[in-house]
Amino acid sequence: MTHTRKPRFTAAPERILALLGLLLIGWYCVSVATTRAYQANTAEWFESLRLGRPAGPPRGTVVGRLDIPAVGVTAMVAEGTDAKTLRRAVGHWTRSPLPGRRGRSVLAGHRDTFFKHLERVRPGDRIMFETPAGDMAYRVRDTAVIGPKDLAALEIGAASGLTLITCYPFHFVGPAPLRYIVRADRVDDPPHAIGG
Repeated sequence: MTHTRKPRFTAAPERILALLGLLLIGWYCVSVATTRAYQANTAEWFESLRLGRPAGPPRGTVVGRLDIPAVGVTAMVAEGTDAKTLRRAVGHWTRSPLPGRRGRSVLAGHRDTFFKHLERVRPGDRIMFETPAGDMAYRVRDTAVIGPKDLAALEIGAASGLTLITCYPFHFVGPAPLRYIVRADRVDDPPHAIGG
């Protein structure tokens, strides 16, 4: 029985592809681990603030926790929408007011991490935003697909509300061409009445 050897010119690309695959798997594992660690650390710091025992915050500033029970979204929210912040948390767009202040707050998140189920949100769904100072309840008014430069759709305005934004389509490969937004209005229901 004779063995045929692979030509030398095909072995090198296979090794390169295998190495590239291992590097991508390693990058993914590190990314998931750092995101989980950040969420756990910021959750602990957030709870210490709520209990009146503030500890030194981890890198970045946590401004609250977002909860959308109907679609299983729960994430810490940090100030800023830079790439590093959005890898680890939902980001608060700094040009909008913080939740609880006058005007519409804008929160951004990646469609393949914290906001991957955002397309399942429906009008009437409840959104909770928790802060050390207290909790706020919102009711979803509508959803829309907008262009990436359509900042007018974010409508900061004077009425207290919340706008969530992510890339669209949700299952698009590569940088998505559009944005998906969820607009919600503040309601005065007590926190224990908030549910999916």
